[in-house]
Amino acid sequence: MKNIILLILSFFIYSCATMSTTDLADESLRTYAKVSEFPDLTKADIYVKANSWFVETFKSAESVIEFSDKEGGKIMGRYLFSYSEGIYFYDIKQIIEVDIQEGRVRFKISDPVFNISGDALNGTYPRAANYTPLKSTAGITKAREEWERLNQDFLDYLSKDTSW
Repeated sequence: MKNIILLILSFFIYSCATMSTTDLADESLRTYAKVSEFPDLTKADIYVKANSWFVETFKSAESVIEFSDKEGGKIMGRYLFSYSEGIYFYDIKQIIEVDIQEGRVRFKISDPVFNISGDALNGTYPRAANYTPLKSTAGITKAREEWERLNQDFLDYLSKDTSW
């Protein structure tokens, strides 16, 4: 019985520490940017595909396009993803930007913030309005994994033949 209690207590302490601010990530890791070339696509083609990707990818009401300028070649919005670590569920919000030029695109994510949205013992919590800047190494690592996945999904979408 003592071993089980110690195991549960250890698990709880580890879970609490994963998003603590005692292990801060390098500030430069809080921004992700990749430039990709698409020499066969015009600026207008990239814009239309990028806009379509946003619409198809942003399924949460909290993931939205907030600014879109076709002539300027810019789409900006907020992106929310959730994950669990230990016993806690986290919501991570960040700004997502796509800058478009003739034949190339920059995919950028910045300013991640987090909120604990629940735990395995109590279920989900109501979403809090006050998110905290995501600075822990564990949290930034998890966010960057999602950013890499999201960027790859974006690049795959731009590479798809959408003619019919």
